[in-house]
Amino acid sequence: CHPGGAVSDAVPLDTDALAKLGTLNAVLGHHAHARPAAIALSFQGRETSYSAFAGQVSALSALLSVEGVGRGQRVGYLGKNSDRYFVLLYALASLGAVLVPLNWRLAREEWQFLLDDAGVVRLYADDEFIGCARDLAAAQGLDAPTSIPEPVFADRLICPVEIGPDDVVVQIYSSGTTGRPKGVMLTHRNLLALRAPGYAAGHAWFPREKDCSLLLLPVAHIAGTAYALFGLYGGGRIVIEREFDAGVALERMERHRVTHMLLAP
Repeated sequence: CHPGGAVSDAVPLDTDALAKLGTLNAVLGHHAHARPAAIALSFQGRETSYSAFAGQVSALSALLSVEGVGRGQRVGYLGKNSDRYFVLLYALASLGAVLVPLNWRLAREEWQFLLDDAGVVRLYADDEFIGCARDLAAAQGLDAPTSIPEPVFADRLICPVEIGPDDVVVQIYSSGTTGRPKGVMLTHRNLLALRAPGYAAGHAWFPREKDCSLLLLPVAHIAGTAYALFGLYGGGRIVIEREFDAGVALERMERHRVTHMLLAP
């Protein structure tokens, strides 16, 4: 439960400035400038500041551009939660490309349907699923998948891509409907909707820059991906766990003094 209309006692964000930003990448750039040393992502002992996060996104987008990833292309990810997933999401978004996260609990035939339906042209996977991903890629005629590339800072120049609020960022597949899953195309505007008015109203359940959100839900579900993006909008810390484990969750709450968390009963 959340505390209704209670007002957070955290230091107020510059909600006016945030409200004028129409893309996830613009919001990340704002925080990288406003709070460069603040931690954005915590994962398995690796902590990434907002400045470093923005730099990794820039480096990875340059690499992906050189490799031919461009506007409108669908890029798949098969794996559990990680900080690299969010670097990939923002890097693709900066190119106008679209991330398609695959639910790691599905069967091979279900993965194949999603890849076909989305028209995925490239596939990445975490180490646990790289073998499955290689079999899938071979069957789909895709290049051999790899782990998400490590962002390497180099003097690469790429032609700037103009992205806007109505560009699609992620294509997440539905569940709980009859028949085949449907690919839900979510734009920057969709993912930023209701953020500015909620923060302007001071709702305590909207995480702010001094807050810490714990991500336990899978990123292949909108609850996992969008909840992390919610915390990043507020400029706070996101502690990422690969998957839900009750004991680990309790330990993380204590260690990181978690203030916000979303779970399904």
